[in-house]
Amino acid sequence: MIHPTAIIDKGAVLGKKVKIGPYANIEDGTEILDVTEIGQGCIIKKGTKIGCSCKIYEYASIGNPPQDINYKGEEINVQIGNGNIIKEFVTIHGGKGSDTIIGDNNFLM
Repeated sequence: MIHPTAIIDKGAVLGKKVKIGPYANIEDGTEILDVTEIGQGCIIKKGTKIGCSCKIYEYASIGNPPQDINYKGEEINVQIGNGNIIKEFVTIHGGKGSDTIIGDNNFLM
């Protein structure tokens, strides 16, 4: 179920039974696996992979560049495992020179 106001780029890969809320923005080069819910206003950036059965609440921002003044536009990847709960307004940035990896069954506030 995808809300009609959500923006999903052509190159995004969505699994089965993925729910995407109003005004969410899912960029090219992302992958969201089965039974995951993306809340209203979430931003999921290129290079992000989200596992199965995750719930991401309103206005979370995932996959932005690292907060490092030495970052020069290198490729970034964020990998989020299965069964994670990511509450509203959480930000998860890519790492400088390495992937950001979150395992399974975590609760982030």
